[in-house]
Amino acid sequence: MRIINDIINKEVVNGEAMTIGKVVDIEIDTAANAIESLIIVKNKGRRKSSEEIKIPFEEVSRIGDMILIRKSFEKSFI
Repeated sequence: MRIINDIINKEVVNGEAMTIGKVVDIEIDTAANAIESLIIVKNKGRRKSSEEIKIPFEEVSRIGDMILIRKSFEKSFI
């Protein structure tokens, strides 16, 4: 699936163009043949540890060179 390969490792940014993290995995609803959610590793700054966040695909606003998430979702985890 070409679209999945294009999404993995893309940066996820908020409405202020701040990087939230990178896509490391994708959950697919095989019954609906659709992307269900993106799993990203959240940037932690200088700390080495990382945190995974599950973003429902309907919260994705735009996919291009980066993935833009909706403000309503970004407030729930930042």
